[in-house]
Amino acid sequence: MRCAIFILLTAGAVSAAAGRDLAQLEQRLRRFDYNGVIALAGDFLARTDSLSAQQVNEIYRLKAMAHYSLLEMNEALGCFMHILKRDPDYRLDPLKTSPKIIRFFEQIRSQCRPQPPPAPVTVLRTDTVRILTDEVKPFKGAVARSLLLPGWGHCALGNRTLGRWLGAISAATLTATLYSIIDCQNQENRYLRQTELDRIRESYNSYNRAYKRRNALIAGYALIWLYAQTDLLLLRRPPIPGRVGFRLCPHPGVELSFSLSR
Repeated sequence: MRCAIFILLTAGAVSAAAGRDLAQLEQRLRRFDYNGVIALAGDFLARTDSLSAQQVNEIYRLKAMAHYSLLEMNEALGCFMHILKRDPDYRLDPLKTSPKIIRFFEQIRSQCRPQPPPAPVTVLRTDTVRILTDEVKPFKGAVARSLLLPGWGHCALGNRTLGRWLGAISAATLTATLYSIIDCQNQENRYLRQTELDRIRESYNSYNRAYKRRNALIAGYALIWLYAQTDLLLLRRPPIPGRVGFRLCPHPGVELSFSLSR
C-alpha cells in the first residue's frame, strides 16, 4: 500500500514538473526568446523517459515554432516530422499557432500521407496500329488552293495574316502581269504595222519597255508563287502518320515495347 502511494506521488510530481517545463517554454516563446526555447527544449527532450507522448509532442511543437520564427526551416521540418512519426493524425491548434506555421505543417503532413497503391495493369496486345490524323486532308486541300492562288492555302490552315498578305500581293502581281502581257502584245502589233522610220523607232521603244515590264512581272509572280508553296510544304506540313506497334505484358513485370516506321 505504501509502495503504491509512493508511486502515485512520484508520478504526480513528475507530471507537475513537466507541466512547469512546458509553461516555461511557452513564456519564453511569448517573450520572443527563440534561442532560449530551442536550448531549453533540447534539455527537456534529453529526458523523454519521464515525459508522456503528449508532452513530448508539445515540446517539439514549441521548438518547431521557435525554429520557424528564426527562419530555420530544416530544423522546424525535423521537429514536425518527429511529431508526425509519433502521431500521424496530429493537428495544430489554430488558437495557439500562427496561420503561416499551420500551412507549413499541413504541407509536411500532406507529403507524409501514404500513397494509394497503383491501379492494376490491363493486359492489352496489338500488333500494328495505323495512326490517322485529321490534319492530312485539310493540308491537301490547302496545297490545292495554294497552287491556284498563293496565300489561299495559308488562310485555309488558319495562318490568316501571312495568307492575306500573300494573297493580296499575288493577286495584284497577277493582275498587273495579265495586263502587261496584253499591253506587250498590243505594242508588238502596233510596232509591226508601222511603215514610217520615226514611227517605227518610237513604237519599238514602247514595245521594248512593255516587253521588259511583262517579263519582270512574270518573274515577280513566279517568285511569290514559289515562296508560298515552299513555306506551305516545308514549314506548315503536319507530321506524317506512321505505323506503331506496341505490347503491354501483365504482372509480374510491366513491359512496354513499340516501333515507329514511315
